[in-house]
Amino acid sequence: MDDKLESITYYRIHANTDSNIESGLHSGVTAAPALFINGVQYSDRWNIEQLMAAIVTANH
Repeated sequence: MDDKLESITYYRIHANTDSNIESGLHSGVTAAPALFINGVQYSDRWNIEQLMAAIVTANH
């Protein structure tokens, strides 16, 4: 990869990463991974039944 293309690629990757981090912080993310269902952040531990119920509820 030539230097100019490498520089552009590096800039785009970091600009995108910075944007994602900023968006996450704005949404209240404090750790990764973060789980959101229809814009609601879930930070508690989930079992499969609770998780499926939240997804089904969000789809109705």
